Amino acid sequence: MKFALIGGKLGHSYSAIIHDLFFKLTGIKGAYELVEVPSTDNLSEKMNFFEQNGYTGINVTIPYKKNILKLINESSEEVIKLGAANTIHFSNGSRVAYNTDYFGFKRTLELSKVEPKGQKWLVLGYGGGAKSVIAVLEDMYTDEISVSLTSQSGNMIIPFDMISELKGYSGVVNTTPVGMYPNINNSPLPINMLNNFQTAVDIVYNPLETKFLKEAQEADLKTVKGLYMLVAQAIKAQEIWQNREFSDDLIDQIYQKVGAGL
Repeated sequence: MKFALIGGKLGHSYSAIIHDLFFKLTGIKGAYELVEVPSTDNLSEKMNFFEQNGYTGINVTIPYKKNILKLINESSEEVIKLGAANTIHFSNGSRVAYNTDYFGFKRTLELSKVEPKGQKWLVLGYGGGAKSVIAVLEDMYTDEISVSLTSQSGNMIIPFDMISELKGYSGVVNTTPVGMYPNINNSPLPINMLNNFQTAVDIVYNPLETKFLKEAQEADLKTVKGLYMLVAQAIKAQEIWQNREFSDDLIDQIYQKVGAGL
C-alpha cells in the first residue's frame, strides 16, 4: 500500500516517521512519502499521478487543505462543515475527502486536561488547521471564540494590535506556521501579550517546543504542544485507509517514540 503527504514545503515534517512507525508496530506493509507541490497549478497533475499509480490515500497540509476540495468527488461531514480536508482516500474510482485534524486537536485537549467550556479563547490564524481548532472549541462549549490575523471568519475579529487589550480570555491557540522550522526564533505573539491568557496551545510540532510555548511557560501559562495532534490525526487517517480502528494505546506509543527521538 502506498501513501503520501503533499504540501508546499515539507522539510519540517515528521509524517513519514509517524507512518513508518505505524507500519512497523501494526505489521501492515506500506510506504509513506513526502511530495512537495510548488503551487496549486500542480495539484491536479499530482492527484492524477497518485490515483493512476495505485496510491491508497494521501494527506494534505499547508497550503492546500482548502484548494484540494476542487479535485475530489465526495466529502465527509467534517469536510463539509469545515471547508478543509487533510486526508484523501482513493476508493472505487472515487476521491473522498476527510478531515482528521478535528480528531487530533480534540484528543490533544482531552489528554492535556484542557477544558474550554464556558471560557473565552483566541485563535491565531484562519487557515485549514484553524477551522478544525475552532470547530473543536465550539463543540466543547467554549463561551466565546475570537480570531486574529484574518478578516474572513464568522467569529469575532480581533485586530492583532488589540490583543494586548483583551480581558477575561483563558486560552490562545496558534494555528499559523509562525515559529515552525526553520524559522524557530519567531513567535506569533510578543511575550508581553501572553499575560492575558492562562493556556497556550501551538499546533506547530517542529520544533517540539516553539518559541511561543517557551515564552508562554516563562509567563507561567499552561502549555500544550502540537506533536500529539499530528500523531493522532495520522492514525485516524490510517483508520480511514485501512477501514479498521486502532487503539489510543497505539497513538500514545507512537507519540512517545517520536517525541523521544526529537
